[in-house]
Amino acid sequence: MNLVAGTPDLSTMLRPRSIALVGATDRSTWSKSTFANLTTRNYGGKVHLVARRGGIVHGMPAATSCAAIGEPVDLALLMVPAGAIEEAMADLAAAGAHNAVILTSGLTESSHDGAALQTLLAVEATRYGISVLGGIFVEILQDVALRVLPVTPAEVRRMLAELKGAKLLDGQRGIPPADLDAVALAVARIGDAAIALGPALETLEVNPLWVRGARVEALDGLVVAREP
Repeated sequence: MNLVAGTPDLSTMLRPRSIALVGATDRSTWSKSTFANLTTRNYGGKVHLVARRGGIVHGMPAATSCAAIGEPVDLALLMVPAGAIEEAMADLAAAGAHNAVILTSGLTESSHDGAALQTLLAVEATRYGISVLGGIFVEILQDVALRVLPVTPAEVRRMLAELKGAKLLDGQRGIPPADLDAVALAVARIGDAAIALGPALETLEVNPLWVRGARVEALDGLVVAREP
């Protein structure tokens, strides 16, 4: 699931000055590891913890809500149960936050109710002006199309048509259809970049590739050089 409300400025999502871990708990290994990654790696911004009951979590005080933090929050990592995400989104709006990454299951991939919840989240994201990223559809559904490089934009168009989620690119529930020619050109150029790097390249990954209408942006990428 990659939901983006309106035509957002994603600079604070990609370079957040503060991150709130919502649903933080000492009972979750995932929560512990996420907090450790934020505080022991190279992230230099503020890290806030949010737990419904507050108290001390991961060795530091936790707020009872994002609104209770009392400081701007650029990005929220939502680790609450799927049924609590709607409430969490409203809390983000109250705190003036505009970006969220959903790190939970229980949406479309698990049930009909989950599909309904995801649709509701899309509406709420638009209502509050919150950009949302998250989901595991590619991994769960094995929704992939493979080719050997190089690929032309025309071949990428054929690859897009092979995907199970291809209809999502046609526009759904108020989201405009994607410009498939723009998407195909972007993917083909990524392939060209990989070829240009030649034997020095071990891995080149772009994930996610955000698309809305004719606007195509790589929100994250990874380039790994081959060992000499």
